[in-house]
Formats: sequence, C-alpha cells, structure tokens
Amino acid sequence: MEWVVYSFDLPLISGSRREGLVFRLTGTGEDRWGEIAPFPGRSKETLSQALDQLLSLLKTGKKEEQLFPSVQFGFESALAFPPPKGKASLYAFLNGTPSEVLQQADKAFANGYSSVKFKISSLSKTAAIDLIHALKDRFRLRVDCNRAFSFADAMSIFSPFDPSTFEYIEDPTFEMDRLSDFSHPFALDEVPLLNKQPNLYGFILKPTVLGGKKGCAPFIAFAKKNQLQVVLSPTFESGLGLLQIFSLAHHFELLEQPIGMDTHRYLAKDLLLPGVDFNSPLFSLSQSPQINTDLLKEIAHGICQLPPL
Repeated sequence: MEWVVYSFDLPLISGSRREGLVFRLTGTGEDRWGEIAPFPGRSKETLSQALDQLLSLLKTGKKEEQLFPSVQFGFESALAFPPPKGKASLYAFLNGTPSEVLQQADKAFANGYSSVKFKISSLSKTAAIDLIHALKDRFRLRVDCNRAFSFADAMSIFSPFDPSTFEYIEDPTFEMDRLSDFSHPFALDEVPLLNKQPNLYGFILKPTVLGGKKGCAPFIAFAKKNQLQVVLSPTFESGLGLLQIFSLAHHFELLEQPIGMDTHRYLAKDLLLPGVDFNSPLFSLSQSPQINTDLLKEIAHGICQLPPL
C-alpha cells in the first residue's frame, strides 16, 4: 500500500490556526484519507509526537506501542473512508461574548436550528442567567460549564429554570462528588464517572481525544446498557475529521440526537472541496468527498503493509 503524509495549517475566522496531519493510503482501488490533529490543551499527545508515531507505523508496518488517540482516530478514519452516505441532525455551536452569542443565535433560529450549545464558564452568574433567559424560548439548550462553578453557584444559575429547558448541562460543577444532588439533566465530558446518577443525561465524547471507535466504545457500551445518551463532539477538526465523527455516530447508532459538527463554520478554509455542507441543522452526505490538496504540504511518502490496529 502506498502512503503519503501531509501537514495542514488552517486559519480560523477568529485569527487563530488549526494544525494537523493528513495521510493518504492508496492500494485498495481508491484513495483513503485520514486526519490526525491532536487538540492542544486536551490531547495527551503533541502534533510532533503524533507525527513520529505515524511515520514509524507507516515506515515499518509494525505497531510496537499503543497508538495515540489522535493517531488511532486517523487510521480508523482512513480505513473507513469514504464515509457512509446518510443524514444527521446538528446543533448550532454559539461562541463568543454574550452579544456575539445572541447574534449567532438569531442566525441559527432563522436557519431552522432547534438545539444550540454555548459556554458560560467565563460568565458571571448574572450574565449566565440572562443569556439562558434570552435563548430558552427559541431552542433546546446545551450549556457547557467546563466545571467552572461550585455546586452552590451552579444550582443558583440553573434552579430558576425548569429542567425541561435543557437537553443537558455539561460539566456543571467542579464538585463532582455532589452531582448526585444536581437537580437538572447533566452530561459529563471527560467521563470521570462511570456510574449511574439520578439526572445523568449521558456523555459528551470527543473521538479525536479519546481515540476514535476503539476509545469511545467502552463508554458507549456503558451508556446503552444504562439507557443514557451519547453525543459525539468535535475539537475543531477539518471537514475530513468531521466526516469521521459522522461515520462514528452512524456506526454506533447515535444519530437520534443532534451531533456536534458545527465548529466547521469557524474554519476560514477547509480541506474538503465544496459540496459538503456542515452549516445547516440537517447534514446530508450523498457523494464521496474530495480533498483540496492545495492546502496540504507533503512531509513523507513510501510503501508498507499496515498491521492490525
């Protein structure tokens, strides 16, 4: 099997950058593409470490160590490429200051979104409550607290609202031992607790950080056994990485609830050529995606036989 490894450096509309790797496998009748993009601050491996492991695996054809999560994600992506055709409902990701979130909410509402996700971890209690009030009559809410609040502060923010206002409240408090007393539906991001809680909605899983299908599978099995929900969430992957998140949601039958691919709108450029629309409440994939190789820089190439992953 022939392989080529590329790097990419995509601009975001915020002015920051998203770096990563893409590799292409050829030898099965069609090109297969995988994305490897550790997320700074969340992934345990750096981009340099992921590249070293990727090149070692491709050059030797031997898997001598546990793959980093982003590398596992990338290989699974390549071996599953092209992704399955199908549809999925998406939530709108609202990001920025309260005024920016409200401006984005107006557009999301006009475009037909029924669910939105936004962060309140940097807001005061008053500002968080005001923002929830402003959005609650137009959307089902997914609120991310990033464990920024004490249990008492989290309760004071959410207790004025009926629990049905929220699809879930993500990581509502840093006092994890008190979650059994939390009165509203909550979800856990880094999955620190694998035990049933009274108002536990389920888990928010980032496949790039956990390691694709292999890394997510134990948590999804636990969730299904205990009648909990799972939402797959992005880490600002390119469109190629987002397609793998869709593939995983399809594989694990997680398409009943809106999934997370709306970070795509924050990319100023993408690796996918036009034709795949992530920026609507209903995602639909009807044809094999094409890669914009003009945005890639070749690092290495060669021939190998891949070992079992």
